[in-house]
Amino acid sequence: MSEVDFRFFDKVLLKDLLVEDRKKDTLLYAGEASANITDWFFVKDKVTLYKIGLRDAVVNMQRTDSIWNYQFLVDYFSSPRDPSKPKKKGIAINIENINLNNIRFNKMDKWIGQDMMVFLKQMEVNIEKMDLDKKEIFITDINLQQPLFSQSDFDGKRPPSSNLKSIINSIPVVNAFRWNQSGWKIKLGNIDVTDGSFINNIQTLRAPFTDHFDGQHLVFNDINGSLSNVTFINDTLQADISLRAKERSGLEIKKLE
Repeated sequence: MSEVDFRFFDKVLLKDLLVEDRKKDTLLYAGEASANITDWFFVKDKVTLYKIGLRDAVVNMQRTDSIWNYQFLVDYFSSPRDPSKPKKKGIAINIENINLNNIRFNKMDKWIGQDMMVFLKQMEVNIEKMDLDKKEIFITDINLQQPLFSQSDFDGKRPPSSNLKSIINSIPVVNAFRWNQSGWKIKLGNIDVTDGSFINNIQTLRAPFTDHFDGQHLVFNDINGSLSNVTFINDTLQADISLRAKERSGLEIKKLE
């Protein structure tokens, strides 16, 4: 049972928020979600979220066939608009600060054959400018405490396609830009990473090597460092990088610039 609290029309607090999928499995749980908003935000056409907070949250995306467990939400929010009614102008939203604590994101894809998990002990983001219409985001800094990224690739349930038309349709459309097809412009002053971890496993018939480097079973711990002057424009990503990390085999990355 979730609890919603509006305070003085400029603060929103939700506790024990639970969203279930069609099978009654947890799609989203948040112990606490909060936002400090423009005063009397519900009568404004431009809203500033001065601070967004999320604590003790879990997101579970999963599928065993071609349909994701969140597809019913996509269908609901993408329902066709009545063409006889004038299109309403959307509310302009600006965000200044995001604070996340104890956040876990799980993506379990038994169809393709890939499981992914992202965990954040703490993350704080300070945003200088956000213009969704112009597709511009300028971030002052991001601080990551104990981030963990884990990915495992294995044989999925999707059968191999022998139909030529299906193979052709599965080939992505070639665009001017592969990674930034919408033309976003993102700039970031600095990212600080403390005590991070990175795990990447590819299914093999053998057990992972532990006495020397194994490119198919990577485990990096003690990731510390920073990325500065980060820009992502068109398909070009640039940054000054200074990181240290240790791999399970004993390999140590001391610095990369």
